[in-house]
Amino acid sequence: MNYPRPRLAFTVVELLVVTVIFSILMSLLVVGGQPSAGGQIRRLAQSIVSAILTAQTSALGNEAGAAVIFEPSSTTSNACNALFFADSQPYIKGTVGSGVPPSSLASTSTTVALTPTNADAADLANGYKILFRCDEPYLAASPWMSISSGTTVAFRTSANQTAQNTIWPKKPATAPLQFLVARYPVKSSPAIDVIKTAAIDLRYSGIGNTTTGDYGALANKGAIAITFNSAGVIDAVMQNVLATTKSVQPVVPAAPLYLLIASLSDIQSNESLQKEYSLWLVLAPNTGRITIASNVTQNGTAEVDVINARAKARQSIAVK
Repeated sequence: MNYPRPRLAFTVVELLVVTVIFSILMSLLVVGGQPSAGGQIRRLAQSIVSAILTAQTSALGNEAGAAVIFEPSSTTSNACNALFFADSQPYIKGTVGSGVPPSSLASTSTTVALTPTNADAADLANGYKILFRCDEPYLAASPWMSISSGTTVAFRTSANQTAQNTIWPKKPATAPLQFLVARYPVKSSPAIDVIKTAAIDLRYSGIGNTTTGDYGALANKGAIAITFNSAGVIDAVMQNVLATTKSVQPVVPAAPLYLLIASLSDIQSNESLQKEYSLWLVLAPNTGRITIASNVTQNGTAEVDVINARAKARQSIAVK
């Protein structure tokens, strides 16, 4: 009687079928394991919010406040995915030798001679705002004014200071006129883990309802710093903060600050505004409150499209 001989190997067809099945399973595993663009964008947005909240908390009760610094990518100038905490240096204190008040009280700027008591005179060049005060009774402290190069004091136009609403401090009769100078922050430790597939689109991020002006858009402005005062509210937004020479004064935002978080590939192809998975971070100027809002897709990249997208974000659209 003849018995069938047992098979000791797979046929070629069976091997091909098994190979195809394994290939399909591996493809599904690889695709499923890759983070989606929307997931990476959401992760970056949440990381930035967490870092900003940490800085705001650090600023509470601290005279010099706290700050974060956004550093643009070295490979894609319109993108930023590196955020750092910043050390807010103590105020420089000292006395005023001359220049305040100016010879003409109608002047909006003056050259001053300052003598620091807790820092070197060279450190004044790193100051961006100055306040004058005196120990004599009935002489109130001045508002914060801008200072550049350590010698030029001017009204802060970003704070709407004009000759009509801002008064220079009077020269004290006996006690010396004192000053406080706030300095630019210094970059410290990384605040977030770098996400290589998502970033801030600096072309469409900025302050207010226009993309023009010094801060309407943040592209090509160098490293951007956001400083918070002792109440945790935005004190100033600065550009080129890491540069030795700073030609544009920090701005006191009177309108929200918008940050558009998008896929790095969409930033490179200039399609961030056209993607529904892009996200907006909106920082309110008076409260420091942060809102994450969905992007309402736009047809183009003109200023009107940016303004419309920011307006929708300002309405705090819920993220699904």
